[in-house]
Amino acid sequence: MWTAPEIHEERPYGLPADVYSFGIFMWEVLSRQAPFAHLKTVWAVRNAVVAGERPPVPADQDEDFVALMQACWSGNDRLRPTFAAVVRRLEAMCAGQERPFEPYAAI
Repeated sequence: MWTAPEIHEERPYGLPADVYSFGIFMWEVLSRQAPFAHLKTVWAVRNAVVAGERPPVPADQDEDFVALMQACWSGNDRLRPTFAAVVRRLEAMCAGQERPFEPYAAI
């Protein structure tokens, strides 16, 4: 469910494949659903991902979060952000909140 297209296609891959997986995970958090739940087999998921299908973005979501999520799950691994860029963007988004997240150590 979280495997990047380049892995499904047995092409060389690296950290951008993990960024893709993180993008799918972001969708799970946003939607509170399992990705590709409508597909019944691993092969159906593989074919959908390789064909460019991504989970539908739930309506009325934060534009910045959606844009980051979609950048992470880009079909072109060279267009995906690095994890450092993802973290910077998430930190910037959290800084705009009235109550930022507490560091893990403070919990």
